[in-house]
Amino acid sequence: WVRRGEPPGTPWSLGKLVVGSGAIGAAILVLLPLWTTVAGLPLGPWAVWSLIGLSALGLLWARWRGWPLLPTTRVDGITLLYAVVVGLLFISRLAPVHGLPAAMWGDGVHHTLITELLMARGGVPNDYLPLAPLTSFTYHVGFHLLCGWLAWGVPPGAEALGATEAVVLGSQWINLWAVLVVGLLAESLCVRAGRAELGRRAHVVALVFAGLVMTNPGFFSNWGRFTQLGGHLFLPPALAWTLWLRGDRPRRWVPLVLMLAALSITHYRVAMMYAVATPVLAAGWLWYRRGRWRAHLSSLLPQALLAGAITIALVTPWYLSLAAGQLDEQVGANVAATGEPTEDTRAYALPGNPWLYYPIWLFALSGVAALWLLARRHAAGGLMAGVIVTWYLLSNPYYFLRLPGTGLVNNFTIDIALYIPFAVVIGVAAASAWHRSRARLPQRVVGLMGGAMLLLVALPGLWLQVTQIAPRGYALQTRYDQEAARWIAAEIPAGATIHVNGFPAFSDSVVVGSDGGWWLWQEARRETTVPPITYDKEQTQPADYGDRVEAQHAELRAAAQESPRALAEVLRRHGIDYVYIGARQGRVGVPPEHPPLDGQALLASAAFDLVFDNDFVQLFQVR
Repeated sequence: WVRRGEPPGTPWSLGKLVVGSGAIGAAILVLLPLWTTVAGLPLGPWAVWSLIGLSALGLLWARWRGWPLLPTTRVDGITLLYAVVVGLLFISRLAPVHGLPAAMWGDGVHHTLITELLMARGGVPNDYLPLAPLTSFTYHVGFHLLCGWLAWGVPPGAEALGATEAVVLGSQWINLWAVLVVGLLAESLCVRAGRAELGRRAHVVALVFAGLVMTNPGFFSNWGRFTQLGGHLFLPPALAWTLWLRGDRPRRWVPLVLMLAALSITHYRVAMMYAVATPVLAAGWLWYRRGRWRAHLSSLLPQALLAGAITIALVTPWYLSLAAGQLDEQVGANVAATGEPTEDTRAYALPGNPWLYYPIWLFALSGVAALWLLARRHAAGGLMAGVIVTWYLLSNPYYFLRLPGTGLVNNFTIDIALYIPFAVVIGVAAASAWHRSRARLPQRVVGLMGGAMLLLVALPGLWLQVTQIAPRGYALQTRYDQEAARWIAAEIPAGATIHVNGFPAFSDSVVVGSDGGWWLWQEARRETTVPPITYDKEQTQPADYGDRVEAQHAELRAAAQESPRALAEVLRRHGIDYVYIGARQGRVGVPPEHPPLDGQALLASAAFDLVFDNDFVQLFQVR
């Protein structure tokens, strides 16, 4: 339908068509449950097959009406190279998680719990009950909705995937698409510059660098950084389609509105990254339309107001729900703060250290590529450089502009997102050089040499992506923990509370877990002394639940370091009957000043009985 408004001859490559359609489809899957939840209509596998049926009917209707559905470019060597690179990306994302029992790091815990909640309710939850005593729900939910749709995408009559499997597979699938949309942005910038012949080459080179050569976003799997990854699924298309706008083509607003609406509920900070980049995008739009911008601007302004109103309307149910939690108050306090940021805020914001996540040679290559593009009067280099500048202004508002808001977006969030502009400028510059070499060498020779060089870069990158996923260093949950959780669910009373390994994090603002004990909330349906990390952003029952958790865990840690008998006395006082030591022994991410529970000391103590042991996990009962 959008293509119907374009003039004949507009280039639509296979990658642009498939990836653009996929991004629009993902946005619809994020937004639809907001409104089915409002309507009281629970989703499930039936909804997946209903959408598939409606899509098939829509394609038949479009075919009957003669609407353009196929790529306008012919199948050639670039198409084959694109297919090979996408295949390598597919392997690089799915092979490393074969056999992985659950999503890794601390974030994997609450991502899986939230996905389980929305799958159980068939829509967006409004609290965490009965899995956790949190009585509001304000966590950005786009990623979890996409995982829910994946879980429901089973044959009719079959049982849906479990939330644990859905998050493991869904995160890797979204990781693949987060790379594919970087290629879409690179190709779109070439088309906007009137260099459509460079677009497909820029697309495939950007895929190789973003998905295979660079550590990120592949490394996100170790951190469980999945909601930001979901935001990255919508950010590059939003950047590309903002520059695509024209006053005489109002249909071009449709994909942009969907991207912005989905982005705003998938990751708040990535949505801010788009917002602060809009002045750079406006400058780029004026550059691309230089000499003709006045003819479009008078139409675009009212269209922009209407598009903004529609975007707000699409997400209104979600943002009305934010008032139920603590998030809006915390954001308001952050923005209202004046003067130099506090020590805790500075600690959270972190100094920018992008060289920790990318090699120095990549910075040099990206800089050279940007300068090359500027010399060639290609706006992609200046655009991406400007976007990076605005992102770091966002994460350092006080230090650069003396404005409040430090900590709303920290430097780490920006650092790990740099793969997007880096891959784009490298892809567009490489495509330009590749195309220019055709003036000196036969076209077939240039194509073969370029393809061979790109594959020589891609294949070692495949090895990097597969081997950098490190469960030994980042996984809290193991198969042995899952076995223990099943035993606990069957044998331990439902009202029991279990003490688990944990430590204070983020300037002691929350307590986090450090082994599979943190998963017992959803895996065994048992309360533990370390709740899901989102407890500090939600309303709780009782109201001072968060303060109690932190004070209690601090007391338990101090007692454990004193002696097993002292720990048992504190446990009895708090009505806690069990102590769980996971297969990772409470050592994942733990700073040295917070030693984990000592299973051998508890085993030797007369104050505890060992009630479960599978050679990796131990569960003790207080005598």
